[in-house]
Amino acid sequence: MTLIRATQTCVDLYEWPNKAGAKPLVGFTATPSIFDKKAGVVMDAQAMCKSVGKRLCGSEEWTAGCRGPRGSDYPFGSKLPKRKPKAEDAKCNYAQHFKEPDGEKVFARDPKEMARLYQADRSGARESCVSASGAADMMGNVEEWVECPSWASKSGNNCVGKDEDRKCYCLMGRYWSAPEPCYKLIAGHAPTYHDYETGFRCCLSP
Repeated sequence: MTLIRATQTCVDLYEWPNKAGAKPLVGFTATPSIFDKKAGVVMDAQAMCKSVGKRLCGSEEWTAGCRGPRGSDYPFGSKLPKRKPKAEDAKCNYAQHFKEPDGEKVFARDPKEMARLYQADRSGARESCVSASGAADMMGNVEEWVECPSWASKSGNNCVGKDEDRKCYCLMGRYWSAPEPCYKLIAGHAPTYHDYETGFRCCLSP
């Protein structure tokens, strides 16, 4: 992990399973899904982080880790090239060719379909995509679940619970075929949503 001084939070260096050179895993929800419960599988980010003594990152913590102490828009600075670079030349893994998914197979996490769509780099493969805070692949690669503020979504579709127990979840960083800045919140999905590119990393309060 790396200590983000702006938020006094430790953030995983890599996307789950947080191992240099490993392929980040995908298909995760933020919170438990009734379908996963019925199938007897655990595929929610909260549970995975808890299993290693950590927790899901908050959006401000995640953003601070991505932007670094200078507050850059992207892990590598504040400018994207005017033209989309070749996938292998991009500073982060965000320029891959989009592949149309089969929604039913993705929902079932069909291994062949997930493998066909998967275009993530191995964690830490692009040195140019390490933020000034030391965290790798916080743009592109896989899209990451975070806990986010309720104002991020007008519909509330991405929130669960009531009053003081209400929590909301967003996706950040986008994935291998869609660039977005460090502060961009994707708040249109329920926390039980999963897709072929949904992953996460964990945080810890020191």
